[in-house]
Amino acid sequence: LRPASKSIKNEQWHARVLKEKIANHEIYKPKYQRKRKWDILHDKKKDNVPSEEKYIEFLYDTHNSVHAITFGQDGDRLSNIDGNNRINAIMHFLTRPFEIFPDKLKPIKSAIEESICIAAANQVESILKNMTYDELMSFRYNKYFLEKGYIELYNNHLKAKRDEAEQLFDDLSTSMKINGTHRFDDYVMINVNLFSGYSIEELAEVFSRINQYNS
Repeated sequence: LRPASKSIKNEQWHARVLKEKIANHEIYKPKYQRKRKWDILHDKKKDNVPSEEKYIEFLYDTHNSVHAITFGQDGDRLSNIDGNNRINAIMHFLTRPFEIFPDKLKPIKSAIEESICIAAANQVESILKNMTYDELMSFRYNKYFLEKGYIELYNNHLKAKRDEAEQLFDDLSTSMKINGTHRFDDYVMINVNLFSGYSIEELAEVFSRINQYNS
């Protein structure tokens, strides 16, 4: 029988909770964990190879991680036993969503190229690629560009096209919501296993046994 001090709990977190725990340094990757393996963008020539793009699309479709991410409780911190690639994909998406879905920016870039100029379109594309998911969801056209210090870009190019451009940005924000309505980080659920009372050696053994049949 397992000693009473040991336990395994099953929980569900919103994706936002996972992000907050990582930001607060409540989660760390132990030495026995593997390095990131997944590519960012899906390669159609290697359709069966995992990628961050396909995993995030899966979460958009299912609203649930399905397979659990596994942690060992180490005091008030959690060591990631299994699910490193999935965590990396979720965090990458929430911090730089358009590095995973660059094609989403094409309508805005094309519209700015046609109505303003190529240089402004390229600058806006570069700005958006560095935008976080939270910034996109709370985006306000003039406020964002002015507060971020893009005053010249806004006054010289974007201000005159505000009415047209605001709709494009609204459409972009909507396209990055679940069913066009819900925020990804507040709607997608992450299944979690929490191993409590296990030593580092025991957690390493759990990790090994979870992954021994993975390719």
